[in-house]
Amino acid sequence: MSEDLTPAGESVPWILRHAAERRGEPIAPDGVEAEVVDDDAPAAEAPVSKFRRVSGAPTTAAAAPVRLPTRPAAVAARAYTPPPAPAAYEWEPEVDTYRPPSRPTPPPPSPSRSHDYSPYAPTPARRKMSGGVLAGIVVGAVLLGGGGVGGVLLATKGGAPSRAEFVADADDVCRPANGPVAAIVKPTSYPELATAAGTLTTTIDAQLGQLRGLDQPGGSVKTEVAAVYTSLEGTSAAAKRLQDAAGRQDDAATIAATKDMATSAGEARTKATTTGFTACSVGMQTGIDAVSGGTNSVIKAGFVAQADVLCRRASNDLDDIEFPASDTGRAFAGYIGATIEVFEHMVTDIRALPVAPGDEATVAEILTAQDKANAKEREFQDAAVDDEFDRMDALDREITTLITAADAKWDAYGLGSCGSNFGF
Repeated sequence: MSEDLTPAGESVPWILRHAAERRGEPIAPDGVEAEVVDDDAPAAEAPVSKFRRVSGAPTTAAAAPVRLPTRPAAVAARAYTPPPAPAAYEWEPEVDTYRPPSRPTPPPPSPSRSHDYSPYAPTPARRKMSGGVLAGIVVGAVLLGGGGVGGVLLATKGGAPSRAEFVADADDVCRPANGPVAAIVKPTSYPELATAAGTLTTTIDAQLGQLRGLDQPGGSVKTEVAAVYTSLEGTSAAAKRLQDAAGRQDDAATIAATKDMATSAGEARTKATTTGFTACSVGMQTGIDAVSGGTNSVIKAGFVAQADVLCRRASNDLDDIEFPASDTGRAFAGYIGATIEVFEHMVTDIRALPVAPGDEATVAEILTAQDKANAKEREFQDAAVDDEFDRMDALDREITTLITAADAKWDAYGLGSCGSNFGF
């Protein structure tokens, strides 16, 4: 250092006095120099302080101990003052870090330590729960009250779907699931009918299982949906009975199961349409129609085959009746009566055959037309007994018209052997 830092009035640099005070060396009062002796070496060999060399003192060894002048009062009053203590830190108990008032925030704790550990806090710090954690646990709490009784409901995210949402989700399930049913081709035999009915049952049951896995709507919509499900269950059960009956080739049981299936399917379709479905139940109608049509084809084929046998047997029975040798009216009336009995017996047997579902009215109309012709034959028989020839001529013309009409109906249904080809 240079001597221009030494306070005025001092012959020795002030820093030497300060250093002497720090070392605990005596300082003479009132300007009397104090002797400084080096205990480790002779006085003659002690080198001059480096501070004197820095301040411009001679570099030769001193012949006498260093004498320090008396320190002025203004300088003596100066003493070593330790640096002030750092300002107290302000702690936030719910945060993992501290925040000094005027310094940057220290780095966070090491990632290897627990999140609940703070190296700066005297006690373990408490963490704030983030909004994402709160939202994941509970959306909200609603305090209920009334009549002095209260409770807390925890409302979770979501809730029952609306009618439109549920219908859309359900149709998305049913649309592809309807594929196997939509692909059914009208059966033409009992084995094919049994297979088609089995496909229908399997598809409906699988579809219902998927639908029940969806979130259910509430209120009246839930009731409507349950009604659709119930009708679909009935359709599946009837199709299962149809499968069993077709496997046994049981005409009556096959017809009954087909009718039940068609009825339940119709109810399901109506309820589904009211609810708003466009695929569920509604989309299976083509398959239902194909199975019902298959039953119709199979049963009708059986009906036609058996009726053909009955009509051909009736024709043979007529051939066995001998025409009367007498030309009296009574003898002719006996012959007419015998032929009428053959036709009436034929109609009775045909009426007992199983009729294809949906063809009941058509078959009934055919048999009614034949009954009318038989009734006119009875009138003709009565006129013959009384020898009423004019009446017999008029009734004969009426009988011809009625038989022609009945034959046309038999022919249209595929039974020419009972109609215009009768007896051939």
